Amino acid sequence: MAYKNICNLLQSNVWADFNKALNKPVFEQSGNGWQFNAIAESGHGKVGKFFKRLYAPYGPYAINDIALTEALNKLEQIAKNNKADYIRIDPATPLQNSQLLLNMGYIKTTRNAQPSKTLIITLSDNFDDVLKNMSKTNQYLWRKAPANNLSFEQFYKSDELKPFIDMVSSTAKRNNAIFHNGNYYKTLLDTMGPQKNACVIYAYLNNKPVAGAIFVDDINTKTRYYMYAGAFDEARKVSAASPLLVYAMQQAKQQGLTSFDMFGVAPKDETNHKWAGFSKFKRSFGGTEVTYNGTYEKPLSKKYKLLQLARKIYRKLPI
Repeated sequence: MAYKNICNLLQSNVWADFNKALNKPVFEQSGNGWQFNAIAESGHGKVGKFFKRLYAPYGPYAINDIALTEALNKLEQIAKNNKADYIRIDPATPLQNSQLLLNMGYIKTTRNAQPSKTLIITLSDNFDDVLKNMSKTNQYLWRKAPANNLSFEQFYKSDELKPFIDMVSSTAKRNNAIFHNGNYYKTLLDTMGPQKNACVIYAYLNNKPVAGAIFVDDINTKTRYYMYAGAFDEARKVSAASPLLVYAMQQAKQQGLTSFDMFGVAPKDETNHKWAGFSKFKRSFGGTEVTYNGTYEKPLSKKYKLLQLARKIYRKLPI
């Protein structure tokens, strides 16, 4: 029995197909009251790439402890068959008993692999109600967009990605950040675009693209996810990112979607968090905050201790 309709995007069929297109082995499993999609992959970064893992992002889903135990046993079986050094999970549904994970050999990580919090905005029947929950600044920028010579357009084909990839490169240099390469975004739209499960939206200033973002739509849950964004310097002059996001919500509503997931915010009290500024921007659109359970890992080989040691030494490297 599958439970796709109540799972996070990263546990959906469309995300599984995307990872398969990236040539990653994906294991889609379900049982009585549980389900997961897990990816067999190498870790990231200079250290992580030397370790193999089986990862169920925002999974597994389970309706109770018995179902969760069955899901975890199945995960371990697959991981061992694929000679993984460890299992990684981020249970997205409420845990009746977090001690169960510890009893089964899982360790709560000090850093979460996926955002531990997000904001979900309800796309009301009357879009004016969505606007009313935003900051006055965002409302003003949306109304002012035509006067600022801003326009917007949504595309589903990867042929339209060249400006976005350039924007991401510009943003990475400006913020000293690391983003995916162009092939990653191209594969995403090639895989999901034809079914209109993913799109890129641009903000144009005087008909020139200055800001862009990629969104993924989970039709089962009727949710649009705000996944990746980039911009040129010119976008900051007219705060193009704000009305672009409003336009994305408006389009999602018109397409029959009912929720908009910001896909990650930093805790409010962590003012030094690397996402603090971006999270403040996201919170200015309103929404309900959702907290997840965080990341757990289960060691399967002696090499895992080396990974833990390396993480302590190189805390700034991806894990």
